[in-house]
Amino acid sequence: MPNTLILQELKRLVLIKNGITTINPSDCRVIALAIQKELKKNVSETTLKRLFGFASIHHQFSQFTINTLMEYVGITDDKPIETPMGFLALDALQDIGHLRLKAERITNYTLLNIRNRCSVPYEMTIARRFAKHDFEFFYTSKFSYTAFISQPGYGKSILISHLVQQLFIDETAPHKKDILILINADHIFNKDLAEFTIEERIKFKLGLHPSTNLISYFDEQWRKNGIKLILIVDGFSEMIITKSTKPRIYDRIIDFIASIENSESVKMILSLRSTTWNRFYERVRFSHFIRSKWFSGSYYHTKEYVNVPPLSEIEVEQIFKKMSSIDSRKLNANLKAQLKFPFHIQWYYQLKEEYPNFESYTNISYYEIIARFIKEKVYNSTYATEKVLFCKKVIHLSNYGRKNYAVLKEDLIKDLPVFKNAYMELLASGILMEEKQEVNGFPTEYVRFIQPHIFEYFLFIELNELFNQQMDESFFVTINEEYIGNQVRFQLLQWSVRWLVKFNRLKELKAVLNLNLNNYEKNYLIYFIA
Repeated sequence: MPNTLILQELKRLVLIKNGITTINPSDCRVIALAIQKELKKNVSETTLKRLFGFASIHHQFSQFTINTLMEYVGITDDKPIETPMGFLALDALQDIGHLRLKAERITNYTLLNIRNRCSVPYEMTIARRFAKHDFEFFYTSKFSYTAFISQPGYGKSILISHLVQQLFIDETAPHKKDILILINADHIFNKDLAEFTIEERIKFKLGLHPSTNLISYFDEQWRKNGIKLILIVDGFSEMIITKSTKPRIYDRIIDFIASIENSESVKMILSLRSTTWNRFYERVRFSHFIRSKWFSGSYYHTKEYVNVPPLSEIEVEQIFKKMSSIDSRKLNANLKAQLKFPFHIQWYYQLKEEYPNFESYTNISYYEIIARFIKEKVYNSTYATEKVLFCKKVIHLSNYGRKNYAVLKEDLIKDLPVFKNAYMELLASGILMEEKQEVNGFPTEYVRFIQPHIFEYFLFIELNELFNQQMDESFFVTINEEYIGNQVRFQLLQWSVRWLVKFNRLKELKAVLNLNLNNYEKNYLIYFIA
């Protein structure tokens, strides 16, 4: 029977082509008809049921079946799969060109996918200087693995795509000689491939024979030809990972790191969200060897589990010049600070697309971007009602912003256990984050909004509801007096003004202007209204 790796890969690609996440027996008939329609070749429904495990296998799959499925999923340039199933019979002294072609094909496909999914035109994105600096240090070090770690929306995939282009693909790239595989995590950790190690998956992708020792092979390549294997795994956030499969994925990563040992010829880079990294690190924190092989990066923040810094002012200006003809020096300071976080850039771009001539020296753009971000990530998403309940509860537990903005995780989730999916999506979409603080010598889990302006938005919403959406003198006096000395006070006044203008309740604006404000605040609000 053909190698199990070949069959698992064909199954995975067939499901992807047909848009099937979880297959059932009736899907086999649909797939059989699709193959017949596209190729005018017949692979029976019964054969497909045997392939996907819905019927017992009494004999090997025919060469015709294997080759037809390969043609159907687009593997038309590989050799027919026969014993020894088209694997390369390479050793360290033979031509490595075939491996390079396979690696380039995988990398180019992943790059194309990243570019096509970019939330702004890809040509408006830039390379990150810190990433190149960190990679070059990691490349020459004795560390085996590193990771780009951040909250959602920090542009990790875009960062990696530019890094790959600069260092491995461009004509002047310093590492063109190396074998680079940039691959989506699903191609390695898909649940149908759970029985295979990372090494087995990479050998299959490169066409190396299953008996080849991957690390030894590239040790020889590095020693004789100066060639390393660089494995970059992106797209973990797009995988559907259950509570039971997550530990197995972590264990496969740990096993691969352990197999590298002290080899300098194989390097692995992961792209992970902070919550994922936190859970992975908890699994390796007591393993001295695994921790010792990790390069944390130049900007690692131990409290927030991030090493991808916000955009620098120079980087913001580079992106802004690609998007707008307006002098970036005239950009509102708050908006400029906001654009240091890449996930806001797409909303600014959309705003400019809708209103090409819209510019402001006040915070109007700033608040509009926040509102659009929250609308997309909370109100227009799945579990919207439950997510809003969580956000409101954070505000309540913080005593409407009078106490610490971070609240005990235990207090937040104890009354809402059935809304676990909503809570996990708030973490995954960049609304909430978990962090650990030491209380009386013990680590305690807290939850807070990732960005202060998200907290300010929901604080305004709750205060507005508390006053039954009656923004009268009492409402504004309460804000002005309760939050005196707190920077959130002026933010709440601006959210209130925006809400009144949006719903054409202009008469109530008088109550704002009658407050005891200093000249700057009053003039700013007048300009904000205008």
